[in-house]
Parts: sequence; structure tokens; C-alpha cells
Amino acid sequence: MKFRPIFYLISFLLLAISIFSIAKWGFVLGIDFAGGTVWEVKFSKDVEKSQIEEIFSINNLKINSLNYKDKSALIKFQNISQDQKLILSSKMQEIDNQYSESRFETLGPSLGKELIQKTVVAIILSTLALLLFIGTRFKDYTFGLAAVLAMLHDSVILVGAFSLLGHFFGAELDALFVTAILTTLSSSVHDTVVTFDRIRD
Repeated sequence: MKFRPIFYLISFLLLAISIFSIAKWGFVLGIDFAGGTVWEVKFSKDVEKSQIEEIFSINNLKINSLNYKDKSALIKFQNISQDQKLILSSKMQEIDNQYSESRFETLGPSLGKELIQKTVVAIILSTLALLLFIGTRFKDYTFGLAAVLAMLHDSVILVGAFSLLGHFFGAELDALFVTAILTTLSSSVHDTVVTFDRIRD
């Protein structure tokens, strides 16, 4: 406890950096949230990035992002029809007739919005449930409020860290991130409850 001013300062700095990053840079949304198509292909030989871009250009398709490394390309672009997919595949074969397709996923933006809404609802409901449960269990709702504040503290820092990772390293928010953050919030509350139990004893 005698070092609490230092921990207050560390906590404040982490929160400030997280909030700044979220407000300033936001997030790099994955296909689960933003919608669109992700196409991951692997070539048997080295190809030029411009060759891949040219395939989409001549078919009037805009590439949202293209990462090419170690003969593998991860391409994100708008939703396309099956006929357009066949055309792109044939053009890829002209570049490298031994290329392989690792992944091809398409998701509409409406599903992405629905996932965001469900995520927010899940967090709100879990927060209210924790507040009621802990407050009832410890016969003092200030314990429940403190646990929820601690949980929000941890979640803001976690989300802010991912905002920083997205800005500097291109890390994306997707459905797995939702699972990870809910798991982290559960661990945060469990840790707080154990501490409260020792205080009560």
C-alpha cells in the first residue's frame, strides 16, 4: 500500500495512452466487423506485388489492403460475385499456375454491425450481472461497483493496447478478439473477487 502513488501513476498513464490511442487512431477492423472479402494465396515462386495489383485494376476492383511476404499474399477487397472470383483465379494462374489458395472469406457489412451490437450487449449484460452478484454475495454493493470499475480499467487498457498494435503493426479486431476480451474480463473479475474475499476475512 505504501507504493500506491506509484501504481496510481502507472495506471493513469496506461489509461491515458489507451484513451488517446482509441480516440486518435481507432482500430483496424477485420472482416468480421467491417465486411468484405479476404483472399490469402501462396505462390510457388517470387512474384511482383504490382502484378497482383494489376489483376484487380483491370477488373475494376479496389484493393483495401495487400500484404505480400515470403511468397504469400493476403488481399482484402470488396465483396465479389462467383464469376468475378473465377476471373481473378484464372488471372492468378497466368502469374503462377502452381499457386494455391489458403483462404477465401466473404462477409457482408450488415453481419459485421450485428456482431458489434451483440458484443456491446454481451459486455453490458455481463457487467450488470457481476455488479448484482458480487454486491449480493458480499452484502455491500460498493464491492460490486469496485469490481466493475476494476474490470473496466483492465478492458480499456486492453482495448487501447490493441488500438496501438493496430496503428503500428496492423493488428486487426475480429471475432477472436471479442472472445479474448470477454475471457480477460472474466479473469479480471475473478482476481478482484479473490482479493475482496481476503479483505473480508
